[in-house]
Amino acid sequence: MKRILLLEDENLVMNLVIRILKPRPISQARTATEALQLFATDGAEINLMIADVTLPVGSGVQVATALRVLNPYLAIILISGYPVSRWSERDTGCLRDLGLQFLSILQKPFRPQALRRGVEELIGPYEIEAATA
Repeated sequence: MKRILLLEDENLVMNLVIRILKPRPISQARTATEALQLFATDGAEINLMIADVTLPVGSGVQVATALRVLNPYLAIILISGYPVSRWSERDTGCLRDLGLQFLSILQKPFRPQALRRGVEELIGPYEIEAATA
């Protein structure tokens, strides 16, 4: 089953994304360090990372760049309350390194349909796995 890694430091946004994407399996991280640790243990199961660009320490773009080194096909959705033109110089440099393949950017606030559509475009529709006997 396709798993999502959600990196978000705000509880409200974290809960909203989980509710929008339910019943997809989602691993939750509130810090860049937690996201990197989760990927180290569950990376083989993670197909998509949804990451807030601005974090108290580090950024979702920097984490995405680090994870892409480990999995060049990892799909990424970056979410931010700021347009790309207002991101830090370091984050825009990381964005260039990520390239456009398997990448989507959503500006907050976003509509639930926009998030669902972005996820489906990157990893496909949610499919319930058949139970094995």
